[in-house]
Amino acid sequence: METRIEATKAQHKIYRGFFLQLPNHTALRVSSRLRINYLVKFIGKRHDVKLQKSNLKTFSQAELKEYEKSYKSAKLWHGSGKYKYDINGEIVDVFANVLSSSSLNPARDVYAVIGGLDETHTISTTKLRIIARSYADTFGKGLEEKNRYGAASFWVTYHYSTFYAMLFSRYAVKTFRNWSKWRKKATNDDKSTAWGQKVNSQSEHVWDTFDLGSDISGNFPIIYGISRLRGGAVEIPKSFEKYEVRLGQPVKVSDLCHIEVPADRVAEVKRQLSRAGYDGAKVFAIELGEYYASMRDFHELVGL
Repeated sequence: METRIEATKAQHKIYRGFFLQLPNHTALRVSSRLRINYLVKFIGKRHDVKLQKSNLKTFSQAELKEYEKSYKSAKLWHGSGKYKYDINGEIVDVFANVLSSSSLNPARDVYAVIGGLDETHTISTTKLRIIARSYADTFGKGLEEKNRYGAASFWVTYHYSTFYAMLFSRYAVKTFRNWSKWRKKATNDDKSTAWGQKVNSQSEHVWDTFDLGSDISGNFPIIYGISRLRGGAVEIPKSFEKYEVRLGQPVKVSDLCHIEVPADRVAEVKRQLSRAGYDGAKVFAIELGEYYASMRDFHELVGL
């Protein structure tokens, strides 16, 4: 019961975040488009103060340089984790499945229904590592993850604030109609949202896991940097294209520039990759990726 209450609180926090971040994101987006650089930097610095760089684990220049080289070769990012629940509530080893099939594989995708398209099977990716990390943290401890350059819920609300504002202001009637369709496809019999329950059995809503994280023992976040694409992106509503990229073809392990996991899991994941025949696969600590992110300009991290 207590977790259910926390889930509802987390959902309300996300909704408040959308409204609170909207003016900031809009101002940053407009300033960037008009190339008002001093405003772009001013808005970014205001956020830097809130993101608490001093709490991050530090790394050497050599480590940063190696990470940066791999980071820059990534075209897309995918956030996932070690384990998830299947539709029957059984725990599945997601990473083991990736290794056994040698690829990330498309899964059921009902989100495009909101934009008026049909349900399909895709791999959900983003052009922004910080957003993939936010999704990956739902497989970890959510808000309780340490060494993070901003909580998952912060980045998600910031990133999607203008998206939902545009969606409901421009296409209000169509969106509400499609939203109803999506809810029917994306909810369980008890009216809880199936998407969140793949990582937390107590999840009730789409967004609560960004704070709650996973309730699967031993679970942890995994970020995949994708450097090679096989085939084009799946068609999604135009309104989605700036925010997400859906892939219809598997992504081979050999198509990855690197994998990121918590620092205390790096050695374990490297051993698993080696046993699967991927001795040369690069594995970095998520904490290193966060330290690198803290050195980038804020507008770069949000794709502006």
